[in-house]
Amino acid sequence: MADSIAAPFPPFPVADAAVSPRQSGEENTAAASHAPPDSPAAGTGAPSAGAPAASPSADASEKTVRAQHAAESEALTEQGIQLCRTARWRAAIEPLRRATELDAANAMAFYYLGDAYNHSDSLSAALEAFESASRLQPDHWRALKGVGIVLDRMRRPQEATAAYQRAREAQSKAPTH
Repeated sequence: MADSIAAPFPPFPVADAAVSPRQSGEENTAAASHAPPDSPAAGTGAPSAGAPAASPSADASEKTVRAQHAAESEALTEQGIQLCRTARWRAAIEPLRRATELDAANAMAFYYLGDAYNHSDSLSAALEAFESASRLQPDHWRALKGVGIVLDRMRRPQEATAAYQRAREAQSKAPTH
């Protein structure tokens, strides 16, 4: 259980929840009701034949929910970072995991989640989190270095060497402060 990360897209409330399947003439599907708001299944793509178009108020409501999720994710990320800074690695995992569920584009939460998992010896989960951070921010050299560290710990030296090289390249491109 500690070696898995929750699905990248948490279920979101359906914007047209007030319209029952009988009223709309459509049957709700599990995929549509649990799709992230950016996916075509959630109604942001082209509407399917016979599907009602999303109302402006539903779009505004969806944006409000996303903004709330992003704000909550940010607060949980800060909580997790503070726990990491005090070496409370296991305690940091839950708020950081929840932050990534609320905002699947939160690279910082994924990076610190990888760090917490690594220090808790959950190497598969650490690798997954570091890789997620580096996918979101390809030049996140610390995440790339984290990938290398975990691969080394997993006794995968060739892959670790490649990850370290990518980290060095990304770091050389990073602006100095």
